[in-house]
Amino acid sequence: MKVIVTKRKLVALLWSIVYILILFSNIIEQKFAFFNYIDESILFVATLYICIKWNDVKHSRAISKIIIVLILTCMIGIIGNSIFNFQTSHAAIIKDMVSAIKFPIISCALIVRKNTSNDLSLDDEILKIVQLISKLYLDILFVFGIVSLLKNNIGLTYDLRNGIYSYKFLYIHPTFLVYNVVIISVVIMASTKGVSGYIYQCMAIFILIISMRDKAFAYIVVLVGVLALKILGIKKFKVKYLSVAAIIAFFISSTKINEYKSYTWSPREALLKNGIELAKKCFPFGSGFASFGGLLSGEYYSSAYSLFGMNLKDGTSPINYIDLGDSGLPYYYASFGFIGFIMFVYIGFLIFKQAYKFYVGNTDKLRAMILVLSYILVCLPFENFLTNESGATVVLILFIYIGSISKKETNL
Repeated sequence: MKVIVTKRKLVALLWSIVYILILFSNIIEQKFAFFNYIDESILFVATLYICIKWNDVKHSRAISKIIIVLILTCMIGIIGNSIFNFQTSHAAIIKDMVSAIKFPIISCALIVRKNTSNDLSLDDEILKIVQLISKLYLDILFVFGIVSLLKNNIGLTYDLRNGIYSYKFLYIHPTFLVYNVVIISVVIMASTKGVSGYIYQCMAIFILIISMRDKAFAYIVVLVGVLALKILGIKKFKVKYLSVAAIIAFFISSTKINEYKSYTWSPREALLKNGIELAKKCFPFGSGFASFGGLLSGEYYSSAYSLFGMNLKDGTSPINYIDLGDSGLPYYYASFGFIGFIMFVYIGFLIFKQAYKFYVGNTDKLRAMILVLSYILVCLPFENFLTNESGATVVLILFIYIGSISKKETNL
């Protein structure tokens, strides 16, 4: 029997392979270091795609706005570097600039792809395949999660929290497990009908709980809320629901921020507080690229930290700067100032506004989009989510793996 593989099936298969690589990237990186550059590779392809599709980019008002605002924000960062000279390494500045533009540029490329695609149902075909992959992988994670509770000395756990050894599976840290379970939860939310969808979401919730991560519990709150709306049969999704989800995510994050502020000293508390002071000092600009927050500002150590004595503290010193990677929001409002911070928020608004327009006709896809937005808002206050590898991969989830454009209600 002759098997015919069409171009459409081949493309769907290739995107499915990319999805598998996203799920296992942290595990693969432990054996093959070159895989650390997956986000830079995605950015390179996205930039090349934008150049090829430049005529379509010029005619898209939304993308033009994103690119213009991004250029202005980068200019603010470069001016900050020139004026204050906290970061003297050109390599660090260039690397940090690449990290900062990652999320917006890849978003622009995928928005163009969706707007100009001749196959309007291709992403739905991709979604069907990755859902099968997601459910199979979730089954595996669920089984080993139970095993980790019964036997915590076989390399599946990380640390002891509230009497439970946090589950990490084969990932370096539970954070990576949480992110991938969130991805699976989003993909399942995008179209799964019937009782099976709720069962798999409950399995995801169980895995998130035994990861014992604060961000996991925050995501669970939003997920339960979204599932409740689905059970109640509320299909008319308006912008107000996005606002409510954003408020809930921000409230949960702000609670954690207040906890850090209550500490006498902690790296995150120092970054939050001193980031504001640095933004005031550098107003109306920012301190510049690779000058505050993010591992690059530690690898190429920024002199800005000495202004606040952070160079003498473990976790933020030139010798041990690991906690600088957990900066989150301070990276934006310190490096680019309050004006640059507002610009980044506006870029995020434009990106999700475009996603909303793509999925407005399908309630399940809107629910999935809300989950993506909520998780980003939960993570941003505490970690450089959008400048790390996750900043590249989360865009793929948002604009490919949720499915095709749905301008009217459709059933997959």
